[in-house]
Amino acid sequence: MASDVMVAFGPATAANETHFGFQVYGHAGGQEWVLKSWPRNNHPPDEVLMLSRVELPQVKQTAGLIAVQCRGDWGVVHGCNDQGVAVGVGQWRCVRPKMEAGGLLGSELGRLILERSHSARHAIEVVTDLIARYGHGASEAGCASAILIADHHEAYLLEVVGKYWALLECQSARAVADVGLIRQDWQRLSPGLAERAIEQGWWPDDGSKLDFHGCLGGRDAADAWALRRWGQATLGLAQRSGTFTTATFRDFLLSHFQRNVCRHPAAPPKLARLVSCVATIRAAAAPVFWVEVGVAAGPLWFPLVVGGQLSEAWTGRVLGQRLDEAPPVAEEELTQLQREFDQDAEDFVAEACALSGCGEAAAMVRLGEAMMQKHWERWLTACERGLIADAAQRPVVEEETLATFAFG
Repeated sequence: MASDVMVAFGPATAANETHFGFQVYGHAGGQEWVLKSWPRNNHPPDEVLMLSRVELPQVKQTAGLIAVQCRGDWGVVHGCNDQGVAVGVGQWRCVRPKMEAGGLLGSELGRLILERSHSARHAIEVVTDLIARYGHGASEAGCASAILIADHHEAYLLEVVGKYWALLECQSARAVADVGLIRQDWQRLSPGLAERAIEQGWWPDDGSKLDFHGCLGGRDAADAWALRRWGQATLGLAQRSGTFTTATFRDFLLSHFQRNVCRHPAAPPKLARLVSCVATIRAAAAPVFWVEVGVAAGPLWFPLVVGGQLSEAWTGRVLGQRLDEAPPVAEEELTQLQREFDQDAEDFVAEACALSGCGEAAAMVRLGEAMMQKHWERWLTACERGLIADAAQRPVVEEETLATFAFG
């Protein structure tokens, strides 16, 4: 599995908003990625979370969120909460210190950040406190976590190894791949790391600023492809700085896969794009979480509302399964569907701002759920038209509900 996380915000965008993108690549038949949503919730004071290796007290209130998780896991690798905080969790290879058997996994940290944070800066305080208390454990031998966190105003990259971490504040745009990236450009370092690095001989005691990856990370042949993806994404973000809208950022994410995953000689063979999501975060507006669904005629992005209840059409569906067996939807109709979805999302944001300003949070959620249901029905109608148009070419039309054609 491989992943890329990208963010553009502030001056890198055309309308001073944040676009946070995440992609996962893998092979068919491997890990299954599903979309989940959790509403804002209150919890009893004695509730305890039983995670894979750690027990920790639940907080009094958790935020509503939409996120992507590996089927069967508690944690998430990418998501956005109703406070406008987005998170993407990747991995990088470390060589020291030796990772302890216990501790919170990277995906568990991802979900805890989304449930407990009201801003990117607050998220840093939440996650570093959790690491100090419980530590961070590797999900695979020699793998540490890279966590990109953003809100409407700012973004941070946090790289974690065991109980040690380094923090880098991002400047308008940032890309992250499966490789350690923080060197001497960190702004904050976990307490005690510099002393231990000097004591263990990982870094000279000469007054120079500690190189985080130079001390704790390593490089091998497998990192070359990740560095290539990171470099190309960084270059692309810089070249398009100031122009990003939701639509152009979505296109940029997909073109990155075509250029640097499909065609690069260092890439593992026959990798598929399993997950493509973009969170769009604006000031004083409900975040919109876009999920790409591939069909034969091209990509189709569905806008989902953070904090709303996902319908059964989405819950538990495996992301990344293509729709090649679905009734054919013409390219022209797919383009029209995308235009409608984009316009409806803009209209929702405008109405949601007004409702939020009046304290009508419940009405805003209902409005978002109605939009999501409308889009699902529009997709089924497009499938039905394709089924009728294709009936002459099909000797037998299977007696299945149209819902089986959608999203795997």
